[in-house]
Amino acid sequence: TPTISMVVPSLNQGAFIRQEAKRRKLPIEVRVMNYLEVPSHEQFDRVVSVGMMCHIGPKYIEQYFDKVKQLTAPGGVCLLHFISKMEESLSVDPFVATHIFPGYWFNSVEGVTQRSVRRGFHVLDLENLRRHYAMTVHHWRRNFRRNFDEIKSVMKFDDVFMRAWEFYLASVVAGFTTGQMHLVQIVMSNGLCDEYPLTRHFLYDDTETMPSRAAQLA
Repeated sequence: TPTISMVVPSLNQGAFIRQEAKRRKLPIEVRVMNYLEVPSHEQFDRVVSVGMMCHIGPKYIEQYFDKVKQLTAPGGVCLLHFISKMEESLSVDPFVATHIFPGYWFNSVEGVTQRSVRRGFHVLDLENLRRHYAMTVHHWRRNFRRNFDEIKSVMKFDDVFMRAWEFYLASVVAGFTTGQMHLVQIVMSNGLCDEYPLTRHFLYDDTETMPSRAAQLA
């Protein structure tokens, strides 16, 4: 049985991950499907959701948390990684919603916590990586500008999209620098879990072993 089951929405993503898993000899099973299609009887010791919550939208956010609850075994641990605002609102940036990510929406830390606690999750740790992400996107934009012509040629993007994407990256740098946006990781357990480490040192210890069953939603 694979140690890690990854759920991705794209055939290209699935093919690349399978190739890399084989090359690195990693016990990863890749499923190309909507995360809601994961069978309801399956549960995992660890569940990780990376960067997808802002694409769920307010209409389906409760369904998303129901699925995370369903997939996390009793006593299991889940990590939700998401872009957020401090205060939740239905407003979105019209430029981003029209030209970059149609249907996007940011949860708030308060909203995520409330939705999780209502489902019996216990918050174990929460980290705001806002300043880290501001630097990350700064480097993305720098590298994009340095390789502008090559990216345009290889990807066959037109000038309008290339300028829109560069403007978007600049706006993201500004958003995280000024605190309009935050990148949050929240770790929770489904019910009590006293086995979770007391400090974050294990994050930097490569001897840490994987649990028997883990799932990543991307």
